[in-house]
Amino acid sequence: LFHSLPPIIMATSNVATMTQQETILRAIYVSSSGQWSTGQLISSAERQQAFTVLQDFSNNFEGRVPLCLEWLQQPQLSLNNNTVAVDCTIPAKLYACEIVSDCLKKTQYAKWNEQDRLRL
Repeated sequence: LFHSLPPIIMATSNVATMTQQETILRAIYVSSSGQWSTGQLISSAERQQAFTVLQDFSNNFEGRVPLCLEWLQQPQLSLNNNTVAVDCTIPAKLYACEIVSDCLKKTQYAKWNEQDRLRL
């Protein structure tokens, strides 16, 4: 049910592919829910893997702020879990706000390009 992000791609690229975005959204869903929409409980291994993915994303992915800004502009965020669409809008947007807030607190705002500043 859960696939981790390829670390080489995340470390060398600042654009998340759709597969990577799906993986990040899945990690957000796992970290904020007790069970899948099918009723199956989320395992401790899935939670650990989700934690690792979110740590990699928040610490190592250069494109995290633009991606979070993109998510904040979307009316709905969902992922597919065995042909069932799972809404993860609220936890994903809360996580995106946390990432943007953290970057602002660490004064990385000055390092952002002009387009990202305007989008914020």
